Amino acid sequence: TTIEGSYNQLRAISINPDGKHVVAGYWDNTLNFWDISTGQLTRTLKKQDGIMPSISTSPDGKYLLSGDLRHKTIKLWEISTGQLVRSFWGHSRGMTSVAFSPDGKYALTGNGDKTVKYWDISTGKVIRTLKGIKDIGSVDISPDGRYALSSGCPSNKLWDLSTGTSIMNFGKCKSNRSYPSFATFSHNGKYIITGSKWDRNLILWDSMSGKKIRTFRGHKNGIWS
Repeated sequence: TTIEGSYNQLRAISINPDGKHVVAGYWDNTLNFWDISTGQLTRTLKKQDGIMPSISTSPDGKYLLSGDLRHKTIKLWEISTGQLVRSFWGHSRGMTSVAFSPDGKYALTGNGDKTVKYWDISTGKVIRTLKGIKDIGSVDISPDGRYALSSGCPSNKLWDLSTGTSIMNFGKCKSNRSYPSFATFSHNGKYIITGSKWDRNLILWDSMSGKKIRTFRGHKNGIWS
């Protein structure tokens, strides 16, 4: 199915866990909800002015997190109604990445203020702030909910969420124009895949050792997601 219908630049995409719907975030800060089987637009949610680089759907498919690059906020939306449930404040610069935890109770955010924050969804409060990253491309939470992953400079990092400590560095970047634009865990948590808008390569890593397993080449342009 080819989904069309917006003339604005696509910035983020998230598939609902039911496999039937997809949400797309655009440069003009619009959220479009689509039916995958028909390719039909089912809802449009127009936010206030801003730039939306990242969205994430909750594991139960009921909620959506969106990050705002301009307004330094994270917003929690109810998908069935399109209503704003809660706004999260705590970063000092715009959002680059958001992710739900596997149980849907927590969120992880990456930001231009060089920090990663771990949030309690029910209260909107910051549980822990992770520091030591110069440039943050993206964030993710392991399938067991124990670890945080961040791509960026001076390296990609794996964090213990219970303590907030960095437990592994891998894939050191050569400059601030070479860091991976995204990183994500495999469904079983054994692997990590990173992609870069700079060198146009995908790299598969062992999540336990941080060793590079394979490099995938072939893209002519940079990889964003």
